[in-house]
Amino acid sequence: MSQNIGTLISAPIRPNDSLDPIASAFSNELLGGLHTVTASTDRDAIILARRNWGMMCYVINDDTTYQLTYGYIDFVITNNLNWKVFTGGSGGSNTSEWLDSAISGTYTAPPGTYSVGSRYLILGVGSGLWTGSDEKIAEYKNTPTLGWYYTTPGDNATIRLDSEDNTIYRYEGIHPSGQWYKDKVNQVLSFITTLSGASYSATTYPYLNSYSTDATYLARIDIDNSGPVTLNINGLGNVYIKKDSGTGSLIDLSSGDLQTGLIYPLYYDGTVFQKTSTPPITLAGGAGITISSSDVSVELNTNSGLTFSATGSSGKLQVSVDGSTILVNASGQLVGLASAQSLQNQWYIEPYETITVATNSQYLIYGNLIVDGTVSNYGQVVILNGALDLTGGGTFLNFGTLLIETLQVGGINKYSATFSSTANIGFTISHGLNTDDIIISIKEGLNMINADINIINSNSITVTTNQNVTGRINIIG
Repeated sequence: MSQNIGTLISAPIRPNDSLDPIASAFSNELLGGLHTVTASTDRDAIILARRNWGMMCYVINDDTTYQLTYGYIDFVITNNLNWKVFTGGSGGSNTSEWLDSAISGTYTAPPGTYSVGSRYLILGVGSGLWTGSDEKIAEYKNTPTLGWYYTTPGDNATIRLDSEDNTIYRYEGIHPSGQWYKDKVNQVLSFITTLSGASYSATTYPYLNSYSTDATYLARIDIDNSGPVTLNINGLGNVYIKKDSGTGSLIDLSSGDLQTGLIYPLYYDGTVFQKTSTPPITLAGGAGITISSSDVSVELNTNSGLTFSATGSSGKLQVSVDGSTILVNASGQLVGLASAQSLQNQWYIEPYETITVATNSQYLIYGNLIVDGTVSNYGQVVILNGALDLTGGGTFLNFGTLLIETLQVGGINKYSATFSSTANIGFTISHGLNTDDIIISIKEGLNMINADINIINSNSITVTTNQNVTGRINIIG
């Protein structure tokens, strides 16, 4: 055991008796322990000889207790950034940083009127009596003397403001280099309306004290509207519900815009509630949209806001469902309506058109079928006394049966027709020569084409090519 150096004592230092009104020691002169100072500058001025990791210091002006925390910023005991707000946890733990609520965060200097206990969050640079207290919480107290006292936020400190519903302010960083961030809670509020005359009313939970532009309001409608209507939430006042006119302005609702049992998202813009609508779809050149569904419904009416626009004569709007096709050209004109059940067959398919022949359906043309657009055949396409003409760059997708037939007149014993085939998919030709003793030649341009021929009967054959072919077939019987 080594001998201590200094003024050595062998008993506690105590007053002469219990009646002596003196302190046996001054806390601010001890090593470590709990010190009490007036300002944070006094805290930072505590000399090295009186510093000890874990010591406490209460700052009167801040009304805050700090702890000198080992490793908070670094391991240098004289670094004043290691002073950390003490929140009551063991060992200076920072697990709970909830601060008492404040009245408002809109002031940077004391308001005109306040009273003892009034608290304000200083968001920004303090001025007047709050100069030098940037980003702190100011509270007017009467202890130890009447005046303003300040709380310095720690990292992750949070506070609510009485003036802002469903809002929490969170401090990120080490004061004064940190920053307050505004976090919203309960941003989606749902409710069921009650219609009275031309006004809906509703009550929300959590309770809303003012309309907010940061919230989404989900309104379940109890009764259809019959025209322009207002909405009054929690008795805050009637506010009109408006919709997009389609030209960039807001207009009153029409009858039936809000329907019983449906839920509508509404947004408060500071003046009215806006009812959202689906915006028009704009496609860049060459772009396209494909919708695949077993149940597709397209509704066009004056209130739908559906807009079609295109550039050039080939632009089109096309909707195809279950073998039915609606075509609208770039001028907005209905130019095609094709279905398996009520089909007005066209002998010329324009470049922007698509015709779909459904399963178990027949598309019959007398003479040439000229395809500059697209034909998708899942059923049966029959061409009488003509040919399939794809010379304009059209496409014939054959997933069903293609029949190119000649009606015999006056004992003609030769059959000739143009055709288009898909590789390895057979198609039937009814030549009507009434014989199975026939000579067949197939050409594409000047080239002879090999094909598999199957004689069905004396008037029909099946042709299968091993490649896509657009050519002519000649049959002599």
